[in-house]
Amino acid sequence: MLLAADDLDQAVGIANSVPYGLVTSVHTASLDAVLNGLDQLDTGMIRVNAPSTGVDFHLPFGGTKASSRGPREQGRAALDFYTSTRTYTLVPAHP
Repeated sequence: MLLAADDLDQAVGIANSVPYGLVTSVHTASLDAVLNGLDQLDTGMIRVNAPSTGVDFHLPFGGTKASSRGPREQGRAALDFYTSTRTYTLVPAHP
């Protein structure tokens, strides 16, 4: 679905008013304006001047609101989820 907005505040309001938040695609000629508004969007993935389809498999994947369950998949989030941290202390042996 494509919805037009008169300004950034209206676009954020439209995007945040739906019960889902997997991905939002924002199309604009003003990257400065959209960069100032990205933190206001309640969406797991935000694509600027790109379609809402497609995923970069090296980045975390997941949504917000009714579009998500559990931790993000892929990327650093997957690394943190599937690994545990160990601390090693190595001291040279005394002769």
